[in-house]
Amino acid sequence: MRTFHILNLILGLLLSSFLFCSGQESAKKTGEKEKNEEEIYTTVEKMPEFPGGEEKMMSFIRDNIKVPPLQRESPLPGRVFVKFVVDKNGNIVDPVIIRQGNDAVDEEVLRMIRSMPQWTPGSQNGKPVSVLYNLPITICIK
Repeated sequence: MRTFHILNLILGLLLSSFLFCSGQESAKKTGEKEKNEEEIYTTVEKMPEFPGGEEKMMSFIRDNIKVPPLQRESPLPGRVFVKFVVDKNGNIVDPVIIRQGNDAVDEEVLRMIRSMPQWTPGSQNGKPVSVLYNLPITICIK
């Protein structure tokens, strides 16, 4: 009976040391993943900002969006929603249309977003971070 308890104890120790070691290994891999993949925030202490502020951004959009000529005669979508990441260096990364108008207008909105100048990056705890930004763009022809 005593041998049975000793074997259980040895088996338990082996199993727990195995689980402990494999847990440390997965923690290392998780830490490596976090270092390689930059976290993208949705809310930060200081949100990214277009150079000159929101008013300048609206002027930039108004001056740089070019509605294709064929689209001027057809009904246009009222709003197109685009999301993108402002990375920790202020660059626009991965713009995506999240609420579509039509293909031609969507492509023009993406072209205009990609042509934006470098932004002031968002920050968290005093350090620049990547931030997901959603922007509604109203399309109207005058």
